[in-house]
Amino acid sequence: MENKLATVDLICVDPAHIARGREVPDGYGALKLHGRRWAYCSAALPEEPHRWQETGGVDFDVIRHSQLPAVPKTSGE
Repeated sequence: MENKLATVDLICVDPAHIARGREVPDGYGALKLHGRRWAYCSAALPEEPHRWQETGGVDFDVIRHSQLPAVPKTSGE
């Protein structure tokens, strides 16, 4: 059985959060539920206000902080 990571539907593109996120390793941020969908903030500031952007569904493990705010699409598209 394959161990599948979360598919992220929303990503925080707040400029201050992206700047902080670029200073920490990939995957360090906060993955949280936003409604019924997974959302990720690279800055690991889960309680701060966010500026969410739709990703179209991206695998968590392909998110690179250095590439934010650009988000790669899931490889199956």
